[in-house]
Amino acid sequence: MDGLSRLVKEEFKRERLQGIKITEGFILTHLLFVDDVLLFLNGSIGDLKIMKNTFTLFQTTTGMDVNNKLTLTEARCSPYEIHYALQIFQYTLLRLEEGLIYLGYKLKPLGYKIAYWTWLISKMEKGLNIWYYKYLSKADRLILIKVSLEATQVYWMSLTWIPRGIPSRIQALCYRFLWKGQ
Repeated sequence: MDGLSRLVKEEFKRERLQGIKITEGFILTHLLFVDDVLLFLNGSIGDLKIMKNTFTLFQTTTGMDVNNKLTLTEARCSPYEIHYALQIFQYTLLRLEEGLIYLGYKLKPLGYKIAYWTWLISKMEKGLNIWYYKYLSKADRLILIKVSLEATQVYWMSLTWIPRGIPSRIQALCYRFLWKGQ
């Protein structure tokens, strides 16, 4: 991903790619996280063309393809710009109000509502359902809770604020799992 990052920086340095102005003197074009890239374009036709050319150059030189999980998230773009972006990239389009999905987590502008976090409870319940039918002692269940459920909660809490009701639901889920059975 370093190669793509360098191409994006070069286009920005040449003033062909605009990015998004965050504050005076700070413009965001992209962020890298492990093998993922978050690109920030201003939505103009010029930025879209430059990014398409950058993708094509990257794919040609490295032999790598853009992942089919790519989504476009738009905020305040004209219908023409959205239509043009979808023609060029042909990926899933989300509105910013719907949130960004990253690593299975939906980043929402108003992410403090409990309803936006029910996916985490469901994911944990789904994982525990696999273990309900195994013959685990209380000590084994406690270890599973500490290593899996509580670690998952700590991970998400280190990334963002979680509404108060979610940790208490996770705790109730842990208690039910620990004390289930004879």
